[in-house]
Amino acid sequence: MKTILVALDGSEHSRRALDEVLKLFATDAMHIHLLSVCEPIHVNEVLFKDTLTDMRQLEDEHTAAGRNIVETAAARLKDANISHDAHVEIGHPAPTIAEFAKKYHCEMIVMGTRGIGAIRTIAVGSVANKVVHLSEVPVLLVK
Repeated sequence: MKTILVALDGSEHSRRALDEVLKLFATDAMHIHLLSVCEPIHVNEVLFKDTLTDMRQLEDEHTAAGRNIVETAAARLKDANISHDAHVEIGHPAPTIAEFAKKYHCEMIVMGTRGIGAIRTIAVGSVANKVVHLSEVPVLLVK
C-alpha cells in the first residue's frame, strides 16, 4: 500500500496539494496521512496575556485550528473512500514534517508552496524548501 503524507496549513496552496494527490494517486491501495503542524507558542506571544493559563489557551486554539484543517481534508478523503489518518503536531514545521514522514514510513510528502521568488527564498528560506532538504523521501510541491 502506498503511503503519502499531505502537509496542510489551511492555505489555498495546501488545498491544491490535496487536490493533486487525489488527481494523481487516488487508488484503493493508498493510505494518506494528513498533517497540520502548529508552531510552538513563544513567550513573546503571551506578553499581553496575564497568566500561564492564557498561554495554554493559545496552545489549545492553535491545536484546534490545526485539527479543523485536517478534519476538513479528512472529510474529502472519506467522501472519496480513501484510507487516511489525520494528525496535528506541535513543532517547527519543516523538521516536524520530515520526521513525521520517516516515523510513519511515508513514501512521499506532498505540500503546497506559496511560490516565493528565489531571492526571498535564499534570504528567508521557506518551509517547503527546508522540507525538500530534510526529507529522505520525494517531496511533491504544488503551486
